Amino acid sequence: MHRIKALQDEIAHVMSEPVGSLLRPKTLDTQVLPESLDQNPPVKTNSPTVTITDTADNDLIWKEVAQIAHAHSIVSFSDLMGNITQVNDNFLQISKYSKSELIGQPHSLLRSNFHPKSFFDRMWKTIRSGESWKGTIKNKAKDGSYYWVKTLITPIKDASGTIVSYASIRTDVTDFLEMKSQKKQLERKANSIDILNSVYAIDRQDKSLRDIILSALNVMFNANCLKVLQSGGVYLANEDNKSLKLIANYNMKADEADEVRQIGFDDCPCGETAKNKKPIFAMSNSEKSDKCFSSASQYGSYNVPIMLGDELIGVLVVYLVDGAVRDLYEEEFLADFSHALGVIVGFKLREDDLLSTRRSAELAADKANKAMLEAQAAELAKTNFLATMSHELRTPLNGITGMLYSIQQSPLNPEQLEDMQIAISSADLLVGLLSDILDFSKLEYGAVNLETLPVDTRQLAKEVVVPFRGAAADKNLKLVHDIDESLPEIVLADPTRLKQISTNLISNAIKFTKNGIVHVSVKLCDPPKNDKFGTKWVITRITDTGIGIPLESQTMVFDRFSQADNSTTRQFGGTGLGLAICKQLVERMGGEIGVISEPGKGSCFWFKLPLIPVN
Repeated sequence: MHRIKALQDEIAHVMSEPVGSLLRPKTLDTQVLPESLDQNPPVKTNSPTVTITDTADNDLIWKEVAQIAHAHSIVSFSDLMGNITQVNDNFLQISKYSKSELIGQPHSLLRSNFHPKSFFDRMWKTIRSGESWKGTIKNKAKDGSYYWVKTLITPIKDASGTIVSYASIRTDVTDFLEMKSQKKQLERKANSIDILNSVYAIDRQDKSLRDIILSALNVMFNANCLKVLQSGGVYLANEDNKSLKLIANYNMKADEADEVRQIGFDDCPCGETAKNKKPIFAMSNSEKSDKCFSSASQYGSYNVPIMLGDELIGVLVVYLVDGAVRDLYEEEFLADFSHALGVIVGFKLREDDLLSTRRSAELAADKANKAMLEAQAAELAKTNFLATMSHELRTPLNGITGMLYSIQQSPLNPEQLEDMQIAISSADLLVGLLSDILDFSKLEYGAVNLETLPVDTRQLAKEVVVPFRGAAADKNLKLVHDIDESLPEIVLADPTRLKQISTNLISNAIKFTKNGIVHVSVKLCDPPKNDKFGTKWVITRITDTGIGIPLESQTMVFDRFSQADNSTTRQFGGTGLGLAICKQLVERMGGEIGVISEPGKGSCFWFKLPLIPVN
């Protein structure tokens, strides 16, 4: 019975230890797990082993163990090959296998493939040497779920000291590890947030893009939160979207940085990350790393895309210590860091673009302003020249015209009289031309002052229309006019400019109409939508049955030196200044002017003006 007592003492010893004493945390798949047991050998115990002499003793041991094991303990026996020979109900419950499915099967049936092969090799070496082994193992249940057990394995020897079987006592520590995992996750998340806030807080003012990225890398590597080498770099995508350039590196050797300064998308894991826009974990000397340049292939690395929305900005590369294993926490942190890096790099790139655009716009504006000032100076010089020349030419021309009229009154034979009439007509045309140029020049120069005088609206209409009756009769045209009876009799206006506008429009109507009618109407109308003064408005329409104006030419007829088409000038004469003068005069009076026309059917020129009735 002393052998049974020895086993009882060992079981009590293990069950009394705190669970955490056998655990060293490490996060993977969001759970806190032991660090790689490949680097940390399992614990050997100095507890006594159990020696038995016969099969009866083996049955007795099982009964005694079943009685002394805690209700939460998971107990099993196995033969020298590790095949299960006995299990208790707790073992069946946690593994979700039936007893018949377990008996005779190796313990490797429960392996989760989390631990490396070397972990179990060292365990077997320990227990085969006759010593007890304890550690924490991640197992896989029948339904695919995982659980963690704190384990003690003790060899059972016969009287000669030969190991005949192994006894295993386990405790389920899954819940404990999950709680510890959650705490660790919160601590790491808080740490990550602090790091990311530091990255977002980097001052971008007056810093180059490279300096900003170096500042971010400095924040990350000095945080001591990653099991990586203190080196790495950031690559930015080239415009060809087929290669990367190293924009900044942290603690990379000069020859290494030079060798990987330009990388194609198919050259290494970094390039593949850029191509697929997905992170890649590359172990040192792995198949993927073999594509790397020689100096970089000695390291494993995390390769994380730097994105801004769906746009690839570049790739973050962080090199690993030799033999490091994949860590999901590190990947999650680097993904968050790359996102932050993408934000600040994207902002900087767009700030640089906006600054460049603003500078370009300022240069373009300065150039345009200079060109505008030069154009205005040239226009003013031209306007002054036209005004001066028109004035200087009109003075002697008036003398010539006067002399021609005097000669016309003297006795002339029919041939001389005809010649004189041609000369007078040409002189009048030239006087009108110079008057138009002079008026337009004054309007452009801002030298036209409008008068405000009482005007008899009906009398003004007659004075405008009557002079054209002779010209209309000569072309067999019917010239009619009507005035709205509700129109105020006396208004304040500039009679000279009103006559000038109306005369020009009526003259054009007669000029461009071969037969039919020219109708002049003056009526009250609704004010425009933008009228702020609530005054009465009057519209004057001059409608003809002439040649009309194509739609595409109607917008340009009010431009200076412009007519509907070039043939108009050859056929009907004119400078193309009349309508431009009318437009400027109407707008100076606060009104509007326009045209409605259809080729072959005629035109309707109209202008609206505000009225100021006089009592």
